[in-house]
Amino acid sequence: MACLVVGLAVGYALVPSPVPDALRAPSDSGSVPVVEESFDDERTVVAVPQVNQGQSLAWQGGGTVTSLSVGDGSTIESGSSPFAVDGTPVVALYTEVPLYRDLQAGMSGGDVGALRDELVRLGYAAQVDGASHDVFDSSLWWAVAALQEAHGLEQTGVVSLQGVLWLPRQSVVLEDCMLVRGQAAPQEIGVMASSIQSIDVTLPDTLAQGERVITIAGEETALPEDGRIVDEAFLDKVEGTSQFAVWLMTDEGQRSGLDATIRLKEPITALKVPAGSVFSILDGVGCVRHDGEAVPVRLYGSQNGYAMVGLLDGSDASGLRSVDVSDGSSDITCPATVGETDDKGDAAGEET
Repeated sequence: MACLVVGLAVGYALVPSPVPDALRAPSDSGSVPVVEESFDDERTVVAVPQVNQGQSLAWQGGGTVTSLSVGDGSTIESGSSPFAVDGTPVVALYTEVPLYRDLQAGMSGGDVGALRDELVRLGYAAQVDGASHDVFDSSLWWAVAALQEAHGLEQTGVVSLQGVLWLPRQSVVLEDCMLVRGQAAPQEIGVMASSIQSIDVTLPDTLAQGERVITIAGEETALPEDGRIVDEAFLDKVEGTSQFAVWLMTDEGQRSGLDATIRLKEPITALKVPAGSVFSILDGVGCVRHDGEAVPVRLYGSQNGYAMVGLLDGSDASGLRSVDVSDGSSDITCPATVGETDDKGDAAGEET
């Protein structure tokens, strides 16, 4: 009797537990339940830093250095005065468009707009949109005058190349300073330390629509639509990571990029369906079959043999409880792509 009891116990233990419907593998035919899931469309991408290595920092003025507040290893911030020549402070200034001419009231161009943007960032000007953005008007004159006043300069409202040290970013580290107090200021005032100017990301062709963020070595920032990151605070953080240090020490011919992930800033609710149930796919749009009818859907992405989709008309997803996976999708027309493609029965893309 004891042996019988033991045998029954062992037999019961060997019987597998029922698998939930949502976790069952897609069947080859019949109807499969649709599952709603939060979907952030996370992808692994390669992020390529664009680095300035040991570039010189040049100034177009001349004279004797009468005061000096920087040296080897010093950081020069836009809006500060790192040195003075002949008793006149020289102001360091970053602009997205390099300064190549003196700027004054009445002028216009991309360099004027870039000057305005930086003075707005520094708190000297109010932003102006539209056609006036790139025009040196009275508001920009007063902004320049305010910057000059802050450094004890004559308020001329003119930005002269002799009075400004252009910076390629909002702050730079002067690795090797060539300025010496009491001596003539050279036009090459020093060499900047290596720094990331931007990070470029090649984005996959099919991405769910929405704002995205990128994470590199644990650091996160917003991902611009063009895939080029210029957020200096983020770039500075990446520069301080071991991942970047290893990348920088790698031979330039063997570098690929930094490992990164991108995802939606705010996850969306998607419908999880078998990949093979989506047909007539064109430009991220296709159909699934429900009770013999074609239902238009937008393809968000795919994972582990399933497609993540949303109803194309934006209607309540709760109405789609199941999809047909039986052969025969080709005998109905997908209204979302009718006349656009004959590729009915295509699978829902590669897995990610």
